[in-house]
Amino acid sequence: MAKYVTHEELELNNQKMLREMDKQFSLLDKKLDNMSSNTDLKFEQVNTKFEQVNTKFEKQKVWFFGTAITIITTTCTIIGFLIKFIK
Repeated sequence: MAKYVTHEELELNNQKMLREMDKQFSLLDKKLDNMSSNTDLKFEQVNTKFEQVNTKFEKQKVWFFGTAITIITTTCTIIGFLIKFIK
């Protein structure tokens, strides 16, 4: 094996290595794009689940306030009737 190379051989070898590096970077870019799209899809699924939970909490909040108002109104009515009967 020769210790020395010509400029042409060096350039050809450099070009070959650069092409191989470009090919590897392209593969890496494709893999990253796939991972990014999968991550975006999973993120959207998580957002959908959070929206479902938020909707559930909103329904519970409406139910809680409705129940509280009903209980307070009923209690006031009963106390009002009791006050009328006591007098």
